[in-house]
Amino acid sequence: MTSAIHESFENSASYIASWLRALRDDKRLVISAAAQAQRASDLVLKTSRQAEPGHQPAAPRQQAHPGPATAAPARPPRPAPLAEREAEAG
Repeated sequence: MTSAIHESFENSASYIASWLRALRDDKRLVISAAAQAQRASDLVLKTSRQAEPGHQPAAPRQQAHPGPATAAPARPPRPAPLAEREAEAG
């Protein structure tokens, strides 16, 4: 069982390392991920509020700084698959 725990820890460490590389390579990744998380949160909250009796729809939210500089990509880059991360680690 100890071997499985060690392997799980190694996989977790490799996964985190790949995200750290991705964050280091793309300084806007955190902003993009945060924007997507906010949209997801808004969607969940909107859905749950609509289910409440007597709910009145709210006006759409406006972006604080609209424009192409804040536009998030459709999907943030994903870390490399485990096999590629292991190959990089040597």
